[in-house]
Amino acid sequence: EFLPGGLIHDILAKKQYGEKTGSSIKDSDYIELALQATVNANSKDMVPYIISILNNRPSPYWSHAKACDALAQLNATEAIPALIEAMKSE
Repeated sequence: EFLPGGLIHDILAKKQYGEKTGSSIKDSDYIELALQATVNANSKDMVPYIISILNNRPSPYWSHAKACDALAQLNATEAIPALIEAMKSE
């Protein structure tokens, strides 16, 4: 599921959900579940896709918060610049 073409990969890479329709509650629910699955599987290969959630503004608050939490739980030190930028208000 975490490889290209897999459901979790496609959700976080926005190839299946949210890409054409924009953000919606349903899309954010899928993203949050995919983030939790990524953390549970300790799939660090998904970190670049999680960082892209932070860089995609505006995004639903909870998706953004869960992405930050997932990066922390994955101990993704490469995400520090994106996390610092995410703390800035627009």
